[in-house]
Amino acid sequence: MNGTIRCNKCHKAMKSPVCPNCYPAKGYSRVYILLYCAETKRHEKFRTDRDSFFLTYDRAERQLTMMRGDMDRGIFSIDNWLPGKIKARNFAAMFETFIQEKIEDADGNGKAPSTVKTYKAHYTNHLQPFLAQYDVRDVGCEKIKKFFKHLKDNKTVSVGYKQHVLDTLRTFIRWLYAEGTIQSIPPFPHFEVPKTRKIALDIDDQAIALENLPADIRDTFAFGMECGLRPGELAALKIRDLDFKHGILWVQRTYSACKLKESTKENSAQPIPLSDRAYEIAHKHAAGRFSDDFLFLNPNTGQGWTYNRLNIRWNQYSRIEAKLNEAIRHSYGTQIAEDGASPSQIQALMRHADQRSSEAYIHANVMKYKDIVNNRGRGRVIPMAQRESGSNPDRAIQGNNS
Repeated sequence: MNGTIRCNKCHKAMKSPVCPNCYPAKGYSRVYILLYCAETKRHEKFRTDRDSFFLTYDRAERQLTMMRGDMDRGIFSIDNWLPGKIKARNFAAMFETFIQEKIEDADGNGKAPSTVKTYKAHYTNHLQPFLAQYDVRDVGCEKIKKFFKHLKDNKTVSVGYKQHVLDTLRTFIRWLYAEGTIQSIPPFPHFEVPKTRKIALDIDDQAIALENLPADIRDTFAFGMECGLRPGELAALKIRDLDFKHGILWVQRTYSACKLKESTKENSAQPIPLSDRAYEIAHKHAAGRFSDDFLFLNPNTGQGWTYNRLNIRWNQYSRIEAKLNEAIRHSYGTQIAEDGASPSQIQALMRHADQRSSEAYIHANVMKYKDIVNNRGRGRVIPMAQRESGSNPDRAIQGNNS
């Protein structure tokens, strides 16, 4: 495949920055590249470079050199150089396609609407200003490192949020790879995110919080605590999810970004046993109602709860430092772990897809270690006089045995 640089005015081949035929037309410097492509079986013209700048002779020479380099390495593709194809691979255009696909997934109960909303926010506030103008194939190690430094220097958001933004970019890059748009996934740096402290309430603390809630909404939160539900799942429960005959609750939908999603975070309906208290609450609220009704209703509206409304009521009345998800789900997981449940039992009751999530609950409430700390080394008290004299019955026994 041969390529020539030609004057954009007289179309004659050029060997130097000045066209000998058009020299009198001072200031005229635009050129184009003409080459025959075996892929398309026709001559192709290139009037701009990959950054959409009109070609001068120097730019054209550089571009033709890069094209020949791709040919020598056996990686040349006309799609990498045609303006229309380059525009289609623009970061902004490709991210829009990515978002549309995720929206369709959300409508089909795939990716949660709240996740799509997060992707959009990360793009608008961080990715777009820094990367929108580039061809996605040019977003490699160097640009990712520069973006990482750009995020690192941003003092207005937390380290955890910065990592979430970076995760969004990584997810987008992986999608490009899966689509065949890029040939490899570049390595990503990461932020050292400090672990956030989660509060786990014991049964007594939960009882105090429930007493602080108005009586007409107390059952809703008590049921969540008895079953270890996520707040979105609690709000989305319907009467038909209950199997009273077998004492089972089927958790099969949730709220995400204020939208009812007919699947859970794990994208599968999963059964959990009802405690006696949970059974009692459910039976009371389901009596005389239709199976498709929401189990718990907001007394102010007569309609089902939303995730946001549950949070507002909890923060308004509970007088407890713990967030709602910590108070009902994290506390539930901690309680069953402290009572000796195995990792596999915790995984089943918490409905975790990955057992590593369950293993995080194999820790006791720190305050429950207090007795151990206070009694350390005091399992057997040795009188002071005995310690000073150096006599120790245990040592004597060891000496006799020896």
